[in-house]
Amino acid sequence: MTTYGQTQCWSPSEIDQRFWLAVKRETARRSFTIEPHCEDILRSFIGQGVTNLLNRGLQSDAFEIDLAESLLVAFIIKMMIEARDSSTPFELHELTFARASSFLCPCWPFC
Repeated sequence: MTTYGQTQCWSPSEIDQRFWLAVKRETARRSFTIEPHCEDILRSFIGQGVTNLLNRGLQSDAFEIDLAESLLVAFIIKMMIEARDSSTPFELHELTFARASSFLCPCWPFC
């Protein structure tokens, strides 16, 4: 993160890392794992969100970045709820992603 006066300008990789750490923190806190293919899907999902933030010039808007992170965490929680009803109750996988997407998208800035 670069600070210019009172404005913080986040690089795309810093935003991406911040969002991924939020996912990892939330899943670890509840003892969930992420299936490797689902991790790829989630990283792409996060990448799309970062791109959308950048396209709107919001990389220095702390409120919008905080809001996006909160919505991402809500999305992950919905995935965990969906996982609890599956045959692998503590693992996030492609089906839990699809179910959360159908329920929560469009979820700005990710979808």
